[in-house]
Amino acid sequence: AHVVPSLVKVQMRSKAAASSHQHQLVQLRRAKAAHAEVMGAISDLVSTGEMTMEEAEEERRSALAALNEAKRAANIHLEGEAQGDPFETPFGGAEGPGRQRAGAVPGFNRDQRNAPAPVTRKRR
Repeated sequence: AHVVPSLVKVQMRSKAAASSHQHQLVQLRRAKAAHAEVMGAISDLVSTGEMTMEEAEEERRSALAALNEAKRAANIHLEGEAQGDPFETPFGGAEGPGRQRAGAVPGFNRDQRNAPAPVTRKRR
């Protein structure tokens, strides 16, 4: 009778972790969208002559800094979930989506995909 409540607690905890993970990804997506919008606005202002190239450069730099800050925040958050207690992570440790299996060679399968089929001898 003691096992069940702790199991429920674990499930709730992993749900909470998953939802905060989702939230972090949403925040990052919003930051990227905002960044794209700002960059577009800067380009428009330069093209209409309302902003000098120097001002535009400065604005772009600060927009990029803001985007990088958002990325860093998301990364810290996502990595914080990746280590430690397997119950704290929505995907339970290293075997989650977007993780490399140990010894997997990145891009290896991709290189093989378009390779010609191996030549096989006709069996007689």
